[in-house]
Amino acid sequence: MFNSNPFSFYSPVNIIYGKGALNRLKDLKLPGTKAVIVTAGDGSMDAYAARVKSLLAEQNIGAAVFAEIGTNPDTNLVDRAAAFAAAQGCDFIVALGGGSSIDCAKGMAVVLKNGGKCWDYVVSGSGGRKPITDGALPIIAVPTTAGTGSEVSYVAVISNEATNEKQVIFSPLLFSKIAIIDPELTYTVPKHLTAFQGFDAFTHALEGLLIKKNNAVTDMYALEAIRLIGEYLPRAVENGRDEEARCALAAASNLAGIVLAQAGSSSEHPLEHALSAYFPRLPHGAGLATVFEAYYEEVIAQDTVNDKLTRAAKAMGLPVDGISDRDGALCFLNAVVDMMQQIGLYRLDLTRYGVVDPDIDAMAELVSQSGTIVNADCWRLDKESLTRILTKSLSR
Repeated sequence: MFNSNPFSFYSPVNIIYGKGALNRLKDLKLPGTKAVIVTAGDGSMDAYAARVKSLLAEQNIGAAVFAEIGTNPDTNLVDRAAAFAAAQGCDFIVALGGGSSIDCAKGMAVVLKNGGKCWDYVVSGSGGRKPITDGALPIIAVPTTAGTGSEVSYVAVISNEATNEKQVIFSPLLFSKIAIIDPELTYTVPKHLTAFQGFDAFTHALEGLLIKKNNAVTDMYALEAIRLIGEYLPRAVENGRDEEARCALAAASNLAGIVLAQAGSSSEHPLEHALSAYFPRLPHGAGLATVFEAYYEEVIAQDTVNDKLTRAAKAMGLPVDGISDRDGALCFLNAVVDMMQQIGLYRLDLTRYGVVDPDIDAMAELVSQSGTIVNADCWRLDKESLTRILTKSLSR
């Protein structure tokens, strides 16, 4: 059936994809004269940051490095990074790393042009909901993971450890000017992080397929991302030097990021955000894997998107022709659980990420207040349903 939902499609990012694409930095027209390179604080990006700095120098562009990014960018970290960039006289940002680096860069881009503090511009929860009136500093995104797709979205997810919140800033002004997708930068990502990141991209594509704002274009991108991740994520986890798998996942993550930017996410994402807001050491992909099975058991039981889940099953090459949509949806869920088992994501030991004595009622209440559930989902999950999902997920 053709998806005739009305839509607009605005994706202004200049995407440069391919092995060795990072080298293009030395000859691309860039939006300033001095960059702040925002990257991880664990030393894993030091060599790449030095390489970026060298490539920029070939254009006589200066650079300062802010290497303090962790698992989830906190609002105070964003403010500190913005102050560093201002003190260094930087007029554009190179976000180098995963979604945390890119989201931090987006928060900085707002603060550096509009003043104040990052949390002033958060549009939900206890955020200040201040409008972005004076633009945003230009961003060049260089993802070194295949997961978040943040390089092609206009949303930044920001944590506030003081209030146990994980909320968003969004504006079309936050689209990157350039996204450099170089699969070679992902070859050394460890197995467990490859799994977390790939699963994050998988959920972006799936949620964009299922929710109300999906359309003919996002369906096409989502189904291709689901196909690629289903086929190549196990290979990349098994062998990080599998070039074909790494290239496929880099492309799939980018496609899924476009789906996320254009169609949005379902309530599965704020459900995970509640988990990682209370437990900041929990990687986003690990949290998504934790709630996935129980979440989709609830969704399938409501029978509102089982036809779409069957389409996802077909994209993964599953033999679902001639069976009911409910059976096709269950076939899909079982296949994803099998993939999770294969890549080490099924029933994770969450205590290693500090998940101890979770306040399930408080987390369910936090999610139940999210407008995402009402505005995006084709199904309805009330607080009782959310509590049930969290209880199942955290006790399995």
